[in-house]
Amino acid sequence: MTSNTRINTKIAGLLLCCGALITMICIFCEVTSGWASFRVPLYRSDYEAGVFLSENWRVIKPIWSWALYSNLLLAIAALIWLTQPDQPGTRTYRTLWATYSIGCILIILSFSMCVGSYSHALRVLDDQPALFSTIRGTALYLFNLGTLSGLIPFIIYFYEGFHQEGIVPKSQAILMLGALIICVILISFKLVSLQFIAIVSFLIPFMLGFTYIKTAKS
Repeated sequence: MTSNTRINTKIAGLLLCCGALITMICIFCEVTSGWASFRVPLYRSDYEAGVFLSENWRVIKPIWSWALYSNLLLAIAALIWLTQPDQPGTRTYRTLWATYSIGCILIILSFSMCVGSYSHALRVLDDQPALFSTIRGTALYLFNLGTLSGLIPFIIYFYEGFHQEGIVPKSQAILMLGALIICVILISFKLVSLQFIAIVSFLIPFMLGFTYIKTAKS
């Protein structure tokens, strides 16, 4: 590993850690604000969501702004990996990181729409409810589409954990896999919501980033 590669690996790892950590904090803040729940899924119509956001926008807006920044960090980390000249399994890794960066960009666009457009739409919610519904529908579509790329760090992490020459300790990968299996069981019995699993899931890119930082030092 060259000096430049070590630096890029360390930076990308640090950005992954920070992006994942900030995202986990944002999810926790959404729950404490009442927008989401760890126990049960909260379903709201567009109008109900608009009423809640109108009453709590000063709290929600900073949370979603930080969520935007966290995904920007994750996207930059993925783009850094695209510049690595000696990445193992170069073509496959580049494809995975490129897909992940696109997903993060879609989520960034989603939060940008919310943070930038909701204020006006909420002010005219009663008079023009279709405006908020349209913006929310577009933002949710982009968010859900981008969220699919969240599986990419899982693929890389568990490959590195179970491959013979992987950089993730196998014991750690087994522990994380067990945690995810437990989460799936809990949600299948409706004991937790998707927000709970989301926090656990972001431990994967956090641990992957931490591993990259350690690898760059060795």
